[in-house]
Amino acid sequence: MEYPGHLEGMLDRDQRTAKLRFFNESDIKPVPKTYSFQDSTPNGTTPAKRHCCCPTRTKRPSSSSSSSTNSSHLACRNGYLLNTFQSVKNVLIVVCLTLVTLPTANSIPVKRDTMADRMSSDMKWINPCNINTGGEITENPRNTDFNSSELGKIIGEATRAFIAANNSLDDFAFGTFGKNETTVHTDFINKRLPWLETDWLGNKRLHENITADELAALKVEDVLVNVYKILQRLAVGLEQITWDQQDKGDNFKEYFANSELQLKTVLCELYTTIEAHGLKMPEYPTRDIMSVDERSKTSNTERKIRDWLILRDYINTLDFLKQSLEHLVKDLTSSPES
Repeated sequence: MEYPGHLEGMLDRDQRTAKLRFFNESDIKPVPKTYSFQDSTPNGTTPAKRHCCCPTRTKRPSSSSSSSTNSSHLACRNGYLLNTFQSVKNVLIVVCLTLVTLPTANSIPVKRDTMADRMSSDMKWINPCNINTGGEITENPRNTDFNSSELGKIIGEATRAFIAANNSLDDFAFGTFGKNETTVHTDFINKRLPWLETDWLGNKRLHENITADELAALKVEDVLVNVYKILQRLAVGLEQITWDQQDKGDNFKEYFANSELQLKTVLCELYTTIEAHGLKMPEYPTRDIMSVDERSKTSNTERKIRDWLILRDYINTLDFLKQSLEHLVKDLTSSPES
């Protein structure tokens, strides 16, 4: 009985498949190395493994069997290609897994400079203007006739550095000690770091004005040279704080890094004026002024106090420089000779 839908053609196809599955093993040509693969049967069972190698044809097949033979070779070739594809896929999987496990550019840890590398690097507070003298140092004759324009440049840079540091001082106090700036300042108002040598600033404290008597006794050349010396020492301390902030990933690393850059700008203005007037340049400090114990505070509390004292004195010194020069500029502009 015939059924619609070309059932007869479908049966012929099944017959050809049956012929493919039961070719004689005597026709198989052994090879040194074979690869096996598995097929899943329509009912979900897995047949035994069989080698993928095509039967060799010793003579041209007859026309009656050519279709069956071609189908056998086609199926065998397809099986070989499938097996080859599987092998390539396995290799690709291994390669992909290897690439995944290899460190990428983002995952490679950034090499941090060792303390020895840092301690031997250029000191930012020496030659803050990055002037290349070519090995020749020209000494200008001493001249204490200052003008308001050159002092105004120093005041401008000191004011900018002061505002930038002071605006985030309360954030640093609260983030570090859990207290506001005023409370932290009161807690450590009488505590100082001797190696900073800030005694020349007199009785000036953070956010306080210089007394009238102290202002009256000031001279421009003394302010420039002594404040320059103190700020250089503070640069040593700020540098160490910046390193610690970077190593620990603290929230204020950018704050201290920016403070370093702004301090260098102030130092450059001071250096230019001191050098232009032939004043005696103070001996620059080295990193040795800050002891190893001071640098490597094992106590987190001690390190926080150290950082506060350095930052406090940095802001206070900038304020001293600004107030003192503003007063001295007024004297210059009000004097009959000016």
